Amino acid sequence: MALTDIAVKNAKPGPKTTRLRDERGLYLEISPKGGKWWRLRYTFGGKANMLSLGVYPDISLKEARDRRDEARKLIANGIDPSAARKAGKVQTASEGETFEIVAREWHFKTLPKWTASTAETIITRLVSLTALMEPPMSAPNGATWIGVSGLRTRFKSIRFPLHRQLSF
Repeated sequence: MALTDIAVKNAKPGPKTTRLRDERGLYLEISPKGGKWWRLRYTFGGKANMLSLGVYPDISLKEARDRRDEARKLIANGIDPSAARKAGKVQTASEGETFEIVAREWHFKTLPKWTASTAETIITRLVSLTALMEPPMSAPNGATWIGVSGLRTRFKSIRFPLHRQLSF
């Protein structure tokens, strides 16, 4: 039987995580501490998956059903909704601030405090670091961000003044 707004609103937490099932894979998960999350269970490529659709009351029952329907349309078109969401996040992150943009902005703001030779040395090092990060390393799942292990790998090859090395 489908959920109603009243049933969702009156749902109380229990000693264990409980699930109030709606229809076509949508359910409301209620934690013992009282948090309520909309989730969608689906299968893609023969594997069972779960997608979070938002937190109640920020996302109403109607909105959760709309999001479920959008995800089911993606599945029908042969697209994994979880992978599509991750790809959207990676694309959004890549359109944002890069290391080079932030580094050059910081250099420009602190430029008046330095002598010309210090400013030149720092910008040269920043350009070297930027070159090490481009193009970004790919993760096994196709993501394009570097991550901590990728940074460690790339920074271990850098020589710092006074023979200081990064220790990880």
